[in-house]
Amino acid sequence: MHLLDMTNNRANMAFCIGQPCWHGLGTPTDPALSPQEWWNVATGGQPWDVDVAPDGYFYNGKWHQTDHKHIVRSDNGKNLTTHSVSKIYKPHTIAQLLEFTERVCREAGYSMNTLISLDEGRKLVCLAEEGHTHFIGGTGRSLLSDHTGDKIKTYVLIVTSFDATMTTTISVTKIRVVCNNTLQLALGNRDVLLNVTHRDAFNVDAIFSQMQVIEKANQTFEVQANTLVDIPMSDTDITRFFLDVASRGTLDEHSIRELDKDDLSVVRQRMTKYSQFYKTGPGQDLITASNTAWGAVNAVLGAVDHSGTEKGRAGRFKSAFFGTGRETKRYAWEAALRLAA
Repeated sequence: MHLLDMTNNRANMAFCIGQPCWHGLGTPTDPALSPQEWWNVATGGQPWDVDVAPDGYFYNGKWHQTDHKHIVRSDNGKNLTTHSVSKIYKPHTIAQLLEFTERVCREAGYSMNTLISLDEGRKLVCLAEEGHTHFIGGTGRSLLSDHTGDKIKTYVLIVTSFDATMTTTISVTKIRVVCNNTLQLALGNRDVLLNVTHRDAFNVDAIFSQMQVIEKANQTFEVQANTLVDIPMSDTDITRFFLDVASRGTLDEHSIRELDKDDLSVVRQRMTKYSQFYKTGPGQDLITASNTAWGAVNAVLGAVDHSGTEKGRAGRFKSAFFGTGRETKRYAWEAALRLAA
């Protein structure tokens, strides 16, 4: 089953005009529209929110209500929680998330890029794009200008769940323009993530006031990225880096020889994906990426985001944003930074 919410026999997704998705689904939408208008487009003119339903059971012909509850869709009553949640659980509504996003767009200079309902409405992903483009060119490459550097766009990523599987997370996501790598590098620094647990209400004003914490991540990222551009890497260095990432730091060129056939195959497959993207992936021929740590780390990020079969695309998206793919990207970034130490 596709990860996208296909309620009413359509993909409940809106994306920015001129930026179609690889799966060909969703509705192109004017970035000048408000987040609330985007939600109307994404749902085909049938916007819904989450609501609370009491938990209980029938026994001896009588209804017995517990102090737990369920989170349901307001349009069709579908239960979004596999199990009931406690009375202290506070759902963060779609209306609240859209109001927050509207503040980001209006006061911080962002515009809507993507709005997706996932897993029959159990998760919501919202992406807002900064108007300014950043250029990565290294700290010592004076010949690189804004026209020849590696273009990076900054996004605010807002993700929540209505099935009690995750907190509401607001973070900076960098996307490398040339290949659409999602550089969720801020995820490696816990202090630049805003996590709102469902024990707390989603207070739009209070949360927006913390956006300055996220903005500081932009400055840190640019310093780190330019540093990686300045680190030269030979073919041998790059192979070692891919082995480090593929094994999460547990193997080197000597210990890999001790693996059995099956484990060796797994590691080799991962390294091959990284190597293929390094050699042929979009943007890897730029001067910023050629034989540099920046190119090596982007090879891993690109492989996580883009490699795999057609059948596995939905699962790969889920992994890149919520699961092991995200962890791999985080480890790769941290491993690259260690090269600069």
